[in-house]
Amino acid sequence: MVNKRLPASIPGLWISFCLSTLIPVFVHPPALLLGSLKSWWNRGKQPPIYYYRDKDGKEIDLLLVQDQAIYPVEIKKSASPRREWTQPFSAFDRLEPGRSEGAVVCLCRERLPLTDKVTAIPVGLL
Repeated sequence: MVNKRLPASIPGLWISFCLSTLIPVFVHPPALLLGSLKSWWNRGKQPPIYYYRDKDGKEIDLLLVQDQAIYPVEIKKSASPRREWTQPFSAFDRLEPGRSEGAVVCLCRERLPLTDKVTAIPVGLL
């Protein structure tokens, strides 16, 4: 189940910050996705950004959807990124065309690959 409501623990300003700065870091080409988001906002519509939680308690802080591609993003307050933080992303592996690259935004010092499709991105890089 995809919940269109974002959790109260993520303030709206933080989400705006993530959308304007995080997306270019791991989505290629960034102008395409940002242009699409601006297009939604200019029409006064909600862009395809979601919070995910399933019946088993797996949750993902942000799901960005563009051209049938799903970009999962986790936001963590830790300097030591862990591979297990990406486990909920697997919920979208069985979909066609499946999930695209994802990210874990955290307090690490440099970009680190966590899996073949997920990168830990330092919040300071944003």
